[in-house]
Amino acid sequence: MRKVQDPGVVDWLERHDAELALSTIVIGEIAFGIEKIDAEQRARRLTSDFDALRRRYADRIFAFTEAAALNYGMLMGERKRAGRPMPIADAMIAAIARTHGAGLATRNLADFDGSGLELISPWADRRSPALDFLPRALFPTSLDLAGNAARARVLG
Repeated sequence: MRKVQDPGVVDWLERHDAELALSTIVIGEIAFGIEKIDAEQRARRLTSDFDALRRRYADRIFAFTEAAALNYGMLMGERKRAGRPMPIADAMIAAIARTHGAGLATRNLADFDGSGLELISPWADRRSPALDFLPRALFPTSLDLAGNAARARVLG
């Protein structure tokens, strides 16, 4: 939703579009980011982009469920015991991904390090083989035309 987008990231997102999902936590973070902006014109443009993003991923938005809440508690406990606390929103995103055995595509690798998730950064070195293919099925989304479960990475 940036005015100037990284072409490598845009390419990665387009190549993996059918395999990507958003969490309700990310939607909340984006909504908050837009609401706190004073500049009316920028907020309007971002709101329009945000609405388009939500429409695009409408059938691939994953909620913070009871199972995710239990994973959140386990993750926060693990991180506290390890002396590596995690921001609440990041832990909730990680919990949603862990609940479904998903990987996580994020620019924020540092906060998710040690979460037990496969982390992918489309912003990182584009020669990384992890950016060119999905190494394993990660996140059940919907049925494809053959009736097989399509898979996705959670965007965080």
